[in-house]
Amino acid sequence: LTPHSIQGNSYRVLVQDSDRGLIDHEPTRPALFRGAVDGREGWVASAALLDDGLNVTLIEANNRIYRVVPADVAERDGQSITHVGFWSDAIEGPQISLEGDVEQTPDNDSADSVGMSSSAMTLDGTLTIGQIGIDVDSDYFARYSSVSNVEARVHAIIAAVNIQYERDTRITHQLS
Repeated sequence: LTPHSIQGNSYRVLVQDSDRGLIDHEPTRPALFRGAVDGREGWVASAALLDDGLNVTLIEANNRIYRVVPADVAERDGQSITHVGFWSDAIEGPQISLEGDVEQTPDNDSADSVGMSSSAMTLDGTLTIGQIGIDVDSDYFARYSSVSNVEARVHAIIAAVNIQYERDTRITHQLS
């Protein structure tokens, strides 16, 4: 894995002050990593080192997703367990079906059709870069207790979904 950033050139962090105004906050460089999986053809990995431990998303060549996340420290057979791993399709949850009349044509594959304008070259083609901003509410802030922890969580989420978007849609996201 190598260090990875999803911060765009115009990236900034704004924090609401006690007067409900927005003030600039010094951005951090969350510890994000990206890479391939040795011995596993077509697998990609995204990892984030957060305040509670390492969070990893692995995507197989056939798009099956494996996650490794921090767990409450437990003991099993005399061994300390700090992380758990699972296949995302093993988790029960709502089933979503995306069906509709969208037809894939060269026109709706273009950058203009999705409101994007800049591109970056990768080893296997061109990615369209979407600049996005994220608004975090007070509940999210209360859960993670500091601006830098919230910033790291947001980066980790976007970095993990980027590996899926890049593979499936040739779109990546940068925070601005």
